[in-house]
Amino acid sequence: MKRSLAILLITLLLVGALGLLLRQWRGAVRQLPRNLASAIPAECQQVMLVLSPEQASIHARLWLLERGLFLGSWRVRHGPFLATLGHRGLAWGAGDHLSSPPPGFPVKLEGDKRSPAGVFRIPLAFGIPPAAAASHLKLPYTPLTPHTVGVDDVTSKHYNQIVDDREVLRDWISHEAMDRHTKLYEWGAFIAHNPDCIPGLGSCIFLHLIPSKGRATAGCTALEADHLQTALRWLDPAQNPRLVQGLESW
Repeated sequence: MKRSLAILLITLLLVGALGLLLRQWRGAVRQLPRNLASAIPAECQQVMLVLSPEQASIHARLWLLERGLFLGSWRVRHGPFLATLGHRGLAWGAGDHLSSPPPGFPVKLEGDKRSPAGVFRIPLAFGIPPAAAASHLKLPYTPLTPHTVGVDDVTSKHYNQIVDDREVLRDWISHEAMDRHTKLYEWGAFIAHNPDCIPGLGSCIFLHLIPSKGRATAGCTALEADHLQTALRWLDPAQNPRLVQGLESW
């Protein structure tokens, strides 16, 4: 009788522990938006997931995910962090995804003050500090200078590119002098939205510092300083990272 009771107690303890582990595992796994998940390449091992409650919201949550052991599973490495989006929320961007936008969802255009929804590469980091101060980053790093500009002129052949204005022939009227924004761009990363640089589809999309608590951006995705540093340290080009940005309801 005592042996049977001991076996029963051990079994109950094991079942309870297994249930707790299962709940913890489920809590550590995030589902990606179904309309975007298929656009994530097999070699991608890191996803920066940004989900907004509604299309016009300027607020969102951000998780740093790593590919799990099971097919299609993604485990939370960091987050959620509070993030801010463009003044007019989200619009369907141009990236790795080839699907059409959901019905009624706006398409991103130059100057619309919307952050792009979709799947995008994260190719490089940038910042005000010199390269020697960015040794903690794995992404290729571009130190910003007074000559570093982001070209947003749709008539320029350098549209949607970060260039050194000493190294290319200037053919643009408007641009963003990136070192001017010493607060916003103290540290950041370039998001490969509109990688074919099609005029009018939106330019110069970044991950950068939040303008101030709760404030929207001009179309980028922004984090508070400590969360931004966590994200930048984590991003690894060897893991083919992607930004996946959309709505919680997708």
